[in-house]
Parts: sequence; C-alpha cells; structure tokens
Amino acid sequence: MPERIGLVKCMDTAQFAPTRSVRSVHHSSPVGILFRSDKETSALRKFLIKEKLLSGIVELKPAMHPLTGISTCILILEKRDMNRTQESSRGVFMMNCSEYDGVKKGNYYAFSKHEISSIVDAYTRWREKIEPSSADLPPNSKIISHEDIRKKDYILSVKKYIEY
Repeated sequence: MPERIGLVKCMDTAQFAPTRSVRSVHHSSPVGILFRSDKETSALRKFLIKEKLLSGIVELKPAMHPLTGISTCILILEKRDMNRTQESSRGVFMMNCSEYDGVKKGNYYAFSKHEISSIVDAYTRWREKIEPSSADLPPNSKIISHEDIRKKDYILSVKKYIEY
C-alpha cells in the first residue's frame, strides 16, 4: 500500500498538518463542486471517481475561510504514478464536519486542535485498515463505494450519503 497523508488546513496559521509522507494531496473548494450540474464540474467528478483518484471528502461548516461565509469542503486526492497500474478501490471516505463548533477568529471559524485530530485520525484509521468498514468510523463519517456514487450520477454531496 502506498504511503498517504491526511491534510487539514488550520485557518489560524494557514499551515497544513501532515500525518504521513506525501502520497495524497488536498484541495479546499466550495461545496458546489460536489453537486453542480454544469458540464465541466460533472465531468471532473466523473473522472475523479472512474480513475479512483478521489480518496475522501470532508464537508466543513460555513465561514471556515476568512473571505467568504459559504460552505466549503476538503477533497483528498490520491497521487499515483502514471506508470503504475491502478490499485483496487476502497471507496471514498466522507465526513460531515459542518456541526463542529470551531473557534471564532474574527469573521471566520477555525477548527480546534481536537477537531483537527478527530478528522485526521478518522481518515488515517480508514486508510490504514486492511478491510475498512463504516462501523470503525465516527457517526459523522462513512465509506461510500464507487458503485453507489455512480448510481447517484456522480453527485458527491455528503448529505446524499450521511444523514445528519
């Protein structure tokens, strides 16, 4: 199994908290990328799932970025060598952190150290298990198969898969 990293952006320091040597990368994005129906966004979601590049989605509460009050998410993408054959899929890790309290920092919120640890720990436990199961995860997270995502027309909205 390749090495992986869990990354969570700490808004108060604008730094990243790595947990392993780099094999995965993250991207913070408005949640609209998970469900918008425009041609480009739909094609991107379909590509990420078919190529098994999307490892996880962490939905954040609104106002996690200083410049906007919209809801955002963290997409965790797998890095892989173009010459290597594609590994078997473990599904997509999804976590709803929209209910986390956070720490008010002026006009935005930041996760507390405890909240950051809970996100990174849940993702890391899932990635390191040989046969992971949603039962091993906190109640605000779940493993979604690529087949289930395909059946829902590649919509990646966490609300479609995790009840809150």
